[in-house]
Amino acid sequence: MSRWAGRAWGADFAGRIRRESFRVHSVFRSVCNLQADPAKTAAPARPGEPAKPGEPAKPLLSLVAAPEAMGPNALWVESPGFAGFLRPGQPVIFEGHVLRCGDVEIDCTDPSNWRLPARPGPSAPLAPPALPALKVGGAGENGGTGAEAGDDLKLSNQALEEVRSWLEIQAPGLAPGLTPSPALGAASSLESGAASSPLLGTISGPGAGGGLVQEIARGLLAEDEFLLQSALHGLVGAGEGLTPSGDDFVAGVLLAFVRGHHWIRRRLGRRAATSGAFVSRLPGLVEALLPGTNAISRTMLWYAARGEGAAYLAGTAEAIYAGSPAAVNCASRLWQVGASSGRYLLAGVILGSEIFLTGAQNRLAREHAKPELGAGRKKSGSGTTNGREDGSQVQCVF
Repeated sequence: MSRWAGRAWGADFAGRIRRESFRVHSVFRSVCNLQADPAKTAAPARPGEPAKPGEPAKPLLSLVAAPEAMGPNALWVESPGFAGFLRPGQPVIFEGHVLRCGDVEIDCTDPSNWRLPARPGPSAPLAPPALPALKVGGAGENGGTGAEAGDDLKLSNQALEEVRSWLEIQAPGLAPGLTPSPALGAASSLESGAASSPLLGTISGPGAGGGLVQEIARGLLAEDEFLLQSALHGLVGAGEGLTPSGDDFVAGVLLAFVRGHHWIRRRLGRRAATSGAFVSRLPGLVEALLPGTNAISRTMLWYAARGEGAAYLAGTAEAIYAGSPAAVNCASRLWQVGASSGRYLLAGVILGSEIFLTGAQNRLAREHAKPELGAGRKKSGSGTTNGREDGSQVQCVF
């Protein structure tokens, strides 16, 4: 009997392992995936009818041997690895704070509740440093000016360009980027030549991927769900690898885009007028496409659509948005994940971050211009009100 210790678990793992029954889905050297046992989660059948699944297939849970692979659905286990100890199909039993599977026992008496760390350090090399709250808008409850908000976004863009430059050295032309488009008033189309990049050709064949990725960028910027889903349909499940390269790329794009919205809300320190309704609909849009790929990819995409993922993935996006000097180090670690997954995830993170930052800058520019449009409107006793009749200052929104 092998006895290991559970060091930390994500909120989803901690909740579901207590409520549901699981079996081993797949085993690798440093990861073991667990799948909800469909035989024990089926809804009762009516007389004369076969049993039906109680709900759509749920994301996998994971046992991981390294903290950098932690995520909401994972348990970090202090172990030599899982290959040779566990086998697909084995039942998983969780009783009395002990997880049992085959000849393995994992003590879960006191695991810490995992969250993506806020500062880099020996035990959290992938996390960006915490920065002061983002100052936006005119003088008000948060202070600051629209110019200061723009300065903070410039830091994010600088980190993004450093990561892109590093990737260009490793694999020239791998990641597509955006160039100005008069139609949307800002960067919104793929760079010339992107349609023949190594990344896009590998995923969808020469020339095919460029159009799909351009549609993803346009769909996210314009919040066009039909265009976005059409493009995602052509990439989900496409390509080679345990997690197909198309899935890796899409996961990187979605996680970075959604996490950007989460990041700006945290940094604002107040309710932010982001594209909340559109972002909230992304999980449903993505879930409709998940039958087109395998269970491991389905889990990755399910979480990416919610801005979540393994620390090496989410930490890279966080480092970019924080303008952290650690951003390139995070990207370098992500690059090394798997045989090829890391490079496609990284290319997706770069594009997804650029799409979010482009949208944020567009909104900031529009809000910054509003006072000029309101010049000459009603004045208060203290002077012109920056275009608002109640005298309040215009706040930038994202």
